Order: sequence, then structure tokens, then C-alpha cells
Amino acid sequence: MDITFNISLDINALLQISSVLMGTLLGGPMIASASESRRLKGFLCVAVGSTCSLLAQLSAGLYILSLSSLLWVCISLKGAYLNLGEERRPAWLRRLTFHLQRAQQRLSKLAPRPRPRLRLRPLRGSA
Repeated sequence: MDITFNISLDINALLQISSVLMGTLLGGPMIASASESRRLKGFLCVAVGSTCSLLAQLSAGLYILSLSSLLWVCISLKGAYLNLGEERRPAWLRRLTFHLQRAQQRLSKLAPRPRPRLRLRPLRGSA
């Protein structure tokens, strides 16, 4: 009785394996860590894993599903950014954040105000 395994790895299989390894097995426990540097590494691992997942889904033609991987890439990069701390962020990133917050404040001033609620009076002659 001879048992042989025929394993062939193409690029899609490697992308899927690396997305599971980086995004779930390495990144998840690091994100839950108390250390800031380990959390930063965890968010970056999740970003790499989500990027591998995004590439695998795009190569398979799953365009709608690839949007969820793109969302995870953005969320993990935002987590890495927030985990950096103000003093460790580069100057260009601090300026960009400042300008984005100012633009958001200006847009909130342009938003239409809610209309006051109308008081309904009972009709005359009813009751």
C-alpha cells in the first residue's frame, strides 16, 4: 500500500495560505496584545494578509468580494495609524490629518439644519 501526495501550489493557493497565516494566525493575537509595538505589527500583518486575500479574490474574478478585503486593508492601516501615537507620526501625516479634520468641520457647517417640528393643533369642532 503506497500513499503518495500530489501537491501543486499555484500563485492563488500561495496567496490564500499567506492571507490566512498573516491576517489571522499572526495578526489576530498581536492586535490583542497590550504592547503598542506588537499591536502595530499586528495591524500591519492584517494589512498584508488582507492584501494577499484581495489579490487572490481579484485573480479569481470575485470583484464584489474583493471590496471587503479592500475595506479590511483600510481598517487595518487606520488601526496602525491610530496606534502610532502623535509623537511618532511623520510630519506630513500630522499635517494631512489636521487638514482633513478642518475640511470635515467646514463640511459639517454646510450641512442643512433640521427643520423645526410642527405642532399639530386639534381641529375646531372635533372631539
